[in-house]
Amino acid sequence: MSNYSLQLGILTLLLATFSEATLASTKKSSSIIVSETGELLVNVNIHTDSVSLLSLDGITEAIELEVGRAPQAVSFSHNSEYLFVTNRDDNSLSILGMESQSNLGCVNLGSDPFGIVADDRFIYVSNQGSNSISVISQNTMKRLFDIEVDRAPKGLTLDLDNQLLYVTHFFSGSVSVVNTEIMSVIENISNIGTANISQSLEISLDGKKAFLPHTLSNSTNQALIFDNTVFPVVSVLDLEERRIRSSDREFLDIIDQPVGLPIDAELMSSGALFVANAASNDISIFNTETGSNMAHLEVGSNPRGLALSPDENFLYVNNTLDGTVSIIDTSELVVINEIESTIIDKEDPIHKGKVIFNSSNRTDLARDQWISCATCHFDGEHDGRTWFFSDGPRNTPSLLGLSSTSPFHWSGDLNELQDVELTIRNIQAGTGLAEGEDNCDPACNLGPPNSGRSADLDDLANYMLSLDFRTQVTEFSELNRSVFDLGESVFSSTEASCSSCHIPSVYTDQLTHNVGTGTSALESKGFSFDTPMLLNLSTSAPYLHDGSAASLNDLLTNSKLQNLHGKTTHLSNAEIEALVYYLENLPNGNSIPAVTNECIGLQNELVGNQGIGEIKLSLNSVEFTSGAPFKLDFHFAGYGQADIYIVVQFPDGQFQSIDTNSTLGEINQLIKHYGAKELDQTENIELVNIATPTDLPGGNYTIHGLLTVTGSDPFTDSNWISYDQVEFEIK
Repeated sequence: MSNYSLQLGILTLLLATFSEATLASTKKSSSIIVSETGELLVNVNIHTDSVSLLSLDGITEAIELEVGRAPQAVSFSHNSEYLFVTNRDDNSLSILGMESQSNLGCVNLGSDPFGIVADDRFIYVSNQGSNSISVISQNTMKRLFDIEVDRAPKGLTLDLDNQLLYVTHFFSGSVSVVNTEIMSVIENISNIGTANISQSLEISLDGKKAFLPHTLSNSTNQALIFDNTVFPVVSVLDLEERRIRSSDREFLDIIDQPVGLPIDAELMSSGALFVANAASNDISIFNTETGSNMAHLEVGSNPRGLALSPDENFLYVNNTLDGTVSIIDTSELVVINEIESTIIDKEDPIHKGKVIFNSSNRTDLARDQWISCATCHFDGEHDGRTWFFSDGPRNTPSLLGLSSTSPFHWSGDLNELQDVELTIRNIQAGTGLAEGEDNCDPACNLGPPNSGRSADLDDLANYMLSLDFRTQVTEFSELNRSVFDLGESVFSSTEASCSSCHIPSVYTDQLTHNVGTGTSALESKGFSFDTPMLLNLSTSAPYLHDGSAASLNDLLTNSKLQNLHGKTTHLSNAEIEALVYYLENLPNGNSIPAVTNECIGLQNELVGNQGIGEIKLSLNSVEFTSGAPFKLDFHFAGYGQADIYIVVQFPDGQFQSIDTNSTLGEINQLIKHYGAKELDQTENIELVNIATPTDLPGGNYTIHGLLTVTGSDPFTDSNWISYDQVEFEIK
């Protein structure tokens, strides 16, 4: 036997052993989970910045552990030694030790992290504000790299074999499919154009279909009444054909009763699907095979998470605004208990306002439980839609930072937030929070004040005023300063005159102006509009009062010739691009203070250890034809040093190493890409970015990545620190 054949045989055997698969099971991001043994329940307390551990052997008092601000979802590590929790307002991942029952540290993430799942190697986190999926090594507890995806990624679900990661997109109801071997999006499953507010995907036990609870926003309707504005639905995805089964979409108001904001779902092996409706505070249960209703159960306030026990005897519901967990007997379909997860001060006026904002479960707030404030302003933000109201077409604005931007509404016709009494009555079809008239005739800012008329109305207004910006991800030092500075000089120049209306630090003069955009015959409030603030612009598209600008570049380019927004006719394309960059990266003057302690903790305990590292290869596709883009990257992190090998194995079994200069070495000679490479800093390296060569033979290829102990024999498995491979085909 040749030395090459012997080496290749040993290598193949080692790779098979090192990458042995774990047992198949689906994993879905959720704010409530149950351990595989069924003995432990973990509940995320979104409004008290903690998670609770509850023993299910006989429900006992919760053990509550502090995490970051506004935790959203939780996942066990592959070995159940750790819990991982996403913290939206910190842009961080908390790491909790199960044995010590303590917070061990955290990992910095992208903007507005939400969903989280973990397989045997990696943790995946969706960053809604950064349009990315962070990939974190469970071995090193370091963030390796981010996968770019479509706008507003939210829910995450791994398939049965952990080979595909499904990503829901909040504003579109579409689903991205990520191949976790090559760490790239391989397909996008589009939904109906009205799909909105989607953050959970439940896969069937056979892995052939999935259920997506969400809302349909009927924003093109010019004759809105409450029950033709939005619709609560569950869309069905065919995962084999990767498409939405439109004919199988279930309308919950038809098969159950009017409900609001379906947000999470759990499927039993019997085919019964439980759907949590966050606004109407209830659970819809129907048979997915027949489409028939099975039960309707009332639970606590703002249910956002569901979890089944492993034996499917019980369903647990996270009632986020009550701080409780409802327990449902799945055989009898009744709520049998409600246990406390955290203590919430329910008499706090801000909390009362938050409950009102998120609820459609009261007749004074909504008719038939149809619409809540959160239906269009989920978590105080926007829905990405333009609605045809009596005032005219109106783009839904985010409410973050509202306290600095009076007057309110695009027409500036609300001089106090208690004037949303008009919205509650006219749009949500509620009877209203105040007795008597709405005080908005002929206009809210011309009528008597609504402040002080109703404690509930005042609480609602004060809650909205409390909504503030979140921690920003991009540090000022990370900006492209030359582009940012050019954009700032354009913005501040007397020639462009942007800052004459958009005055720092919130970038509004709080006045109305006619800037030539209110030309629709549907406008009934005139053609002057309130100057919007310019903070958080990168996540608040579309723009203008009527949503007619899909991007900031569209806004500035389309208005450039007419000088509709400042004086922009003289600006070059480079200056327009710099201005957009500046606007997208404005610091939030009112942002929530950043975390005072560094995000380290557990990582400090690992510093100095040799033999702790992670390598991951990523590829832009699994199939290539001549001339197609071919992009190969590798990512690594750890502690101490390691030797790094990158090897390409050809269809005939021969291999070549990729050296430090990203060139191929001699046939069947194993050489290092890096020797004694420091691992302490995460590195992302582009190895290849070319058109697929025409002279490459067709067939199946494998690329191997390997970290070994510095100076050691790579053919001895005890010297291996981390291994990865990607496979692809050239046709």
